[in-house]
Amino acid sequence: MLFCRPHWRITPYKIKQWVWATYRRGQEIDKQPSEEYMRAQRAAIRAVENAEFKPDESNPDWFHRASGDCVCPECGLAYYDHPESVHYPFLNVLCDRSFVKL
Repeated sequence: MLFCRPHWRITPYKIKQWVWATYRRGQEIDKQPSEEYMRAQRAAIRAVENAEFKPDESNPDWFHRASGDCVCPECGLAYYDHPESVHYPFLNVLCDRSFVKL
């Protein structure tokens, strides 16, 4: 099991699909996961870490507005496919931990 239920729920849908698409039954027993699965797993962990990240609100530019169709330069996914902030559900958190209002 990759996450507990609450963390799996905040994992973005496309990353969940990637994790399931690269999972091989029995890999947790023989300890031989594929490199693609490990990349998907790291992306899921990073997405959950970012969703739980709390911003520095003293900075007046702590979030910005953007189209959800914009593409993240770090992972290549659309902004819509990034997790919502746990603390601010109206904001999405990008891979570089910047906050965007879509």
